[in-house]
Amino acid sequence: MSARSARLLATLGLWIIRPLVWTLRVHVVDRSGTVTTGGARPMIWVFWHNRFLLAPFVFRKYFRTARGAALASLSKDGEILAAYINLFGIEAVRGSSSRGGATALVSLKRALEQGAIVAVTPDGPRGPRYHLQPGLLKLAQVADAPIVPMHIRYSHAWRLKSWDGFMIPKPFARADVTLDSEWRIARDETAETFEKRRQQLEDLMRNEAEDPPERAKIATEPT
Repeated sequence: MSARSARLLATLGLWIIRPLVWTLRVHVVDRSGTVTTGGARPMIWVFWHNRFLLAPFVFRKYFRTARGAALASLSKDGEILAAYINLFGIEAVRGSSSRGGATALVSLKRALEQGAIVAVTPDGPRGPRYHLQPGLLKLAQVADAPIVPMHIRYSHAWRLKSWDGFMIPKPFARADVTLDSEWRIARDETAETFEKRRQQLEDLMRNEAEDPPERAKIATEPT
């Protein structure tokens, strides 16, 4: 797909999505102090792939002039996603766990060192759904940056029949956005402790993602 086609599709998508977002009743809880401290600082926002839709709007509402960067895969869908986040003034860093991961890690680290807020969907771009890939923690380690889990829940939403069950809030739904307490991981963590921390963060985000019946279903899914 050409860059021009991707920009066109991204622009059309934003024209459709923006009026929908305007109807939402968005409620933000800031446990991290990210918003209430009144200034952008380097950190890694992490949220599940199927909750992406609202995240750029939240970022720009509270950080109008801050630098932002987000990971987008090298696939055709990633090309459209990159063009879409560019419309919010957010830099797209291309790569994934399967392609271009090392280069993307270096670019994201550089963005953090330059003061950016970086966004990562740790189960993207192919899943499994709600499985937190270790690259997120590797980035936090090498950049010495805090991880801020971002939980997004809708009172009413449509689910697409995609691998992640992508969620589109229905008009006038309530959207609860929680910026959770910061997570840090030391550079000298042992492999065992690293995996334990990865699992703890995954469990936290899974538990916040769904209502109780869905949580039970997810707990039985293979990872």
